[in-house]
Amino acid sequence: MRARHRLVQMAPVSLLSLAACLAAAPDLAAAAPATAAAGSHGTGGAPNATLLSTPTEAAISAADPVPIPLDKVLSFAAQQLKATRKAFPPGDAFPGRATLPDGSWPEVDRTDWVAGFYPGWLWQMHALTNKSEWSKAATKLLPGLEETQYDTGSHDIGFIMLSSYGPAYRRVAPTSTLGKRYRSILLAQRYSPRLGMFRSWGKDLKRDEFQVVIDNMMNLELMWVASRLPGGKTSWRDMARSHARATAAHFFRPDSSTYHKLEFSLKSRKVTFRGTRQGYSNSSTWDAAWAIYGFTQAYEATNKTEFRRVAGKAAELFLKRLTPDWVPFYWDFDAPANMPYKDTSAGAVAADGLLRLSRWAKGEAQGRYRSAALRMLSALATGYLSSSAPAPQPASVLRNGTGAVFRGDWGTGTSYGDYYFLEALAVGRSMKLL
Repeated sequence: MRARHRLVQMAPVSLLSLAACLAAAPDLAAAAPATAAAGSHGTGGAPNATLLSTPTEAAISAADPVPIPLDKVLSFAAQQLKATRKAFPPGDAFPGRATLPDGSWPEVDRTDWVAGFYPGWLWQMHALTNKSEWSKAATKLLPGLEETQYDTGSHDIGFIMLSSYGPAYRRVAPTSTLGKRYRSILLAQRYSPRLGMFRSWGKDLKRDEFQVVIDNMMNLELMWVASRLPGGKTSWRDMARSHARATAAHFFRPDSSTYHKLEFSLKSRKVTFRGTRQGYSNSSTWDAAWAIYGFTQAYEATNKTEFRRVAGKAAELFLKRLTPDWVPFYWDFDAPANMPYKDTSAGAVAADGLLRLSRWAKGEAQGRYRSAALRMLSALATGYLSSSAPAPQPASVLRNGTGAVFRGDWGTGTSYGDYYFLEALAVGRSMKLL
């Protein structure tokens, strides 16, 4: 559909079967690794290390308090989200990926990968405030996403359902009342036993060209959770684990930087393309934040040390190239100096992943990851709320997000950046850090 926009001036429902599998997923605020016996998008930004200095080890490890004005953030977020609720009442329209020049959200339908973040914002506000107005408002949005359970065209069903129905089940529905069908089987249909990976896009599942993006790591939770519930299959767990291992094997360069997109040949099983879909170049690093978060999530689901180590490798690379102000300065690790766009969305996702990883990291890395995450959140909360943006003020919570630069998506608010920012704050509060 053509993107439209809406200007933003400054109950019980029948929940779908796919999301039923998410009820048993650990709350993001209290996740723990499973026992070993059990089983594109914009977040790449960080600076060109050759041009900018980075935080020192001492700064990252410093134990002094990190100021995060949580009450101020929540008050402003509530203001923004209430305005968005007026512009987007329950129905079949959802805020899009990036705010428009007039500050408003574009309108997308339920099939867009960001559609679930709208109810997701409200669920995170409920987690942060424990006010029922947010959970009630989120619940009213869910019927508009229900038909998404039947969509098999891409891996993005995971982003949509995990951010919307996942929190709904975790917070308001006991496991004993869950549905008996598991639509995660639809994601399983995108799996290739020949390659051991899930195809990211395309409805022709027999096509020889097999595209995979690192973002896909974020959607494996559907398979891990579904495999553990009554009626689930251990094969779903094995598919997710295989995809994570293949991603670790193929997407990382020797220096721990990552490719965004790979293409394989189903016939030969060989990689035919390594590069990017939205980054600066095929040799650059874009979407690094997904690697931190995605492999941390893989460790939590499997208790496999290999995934914790990969998450740590991605984290070290990110921190090594982060600017001293703690907010990713370039939208791509290797973007040139004449494209110096900040990316608060990458900062939010990375901070969220680092907080989670800090619970399982070993030795001094645990403290470093926690300190870095808190400093990133502090920088976002004190310098990058959209209340400080020049007019017209974006409808988002954060400003200066960057998505696909070559489409003009830079210097905006982003729906996914807001979601992971609020989620990271909720995780930090649950860890008694805020």
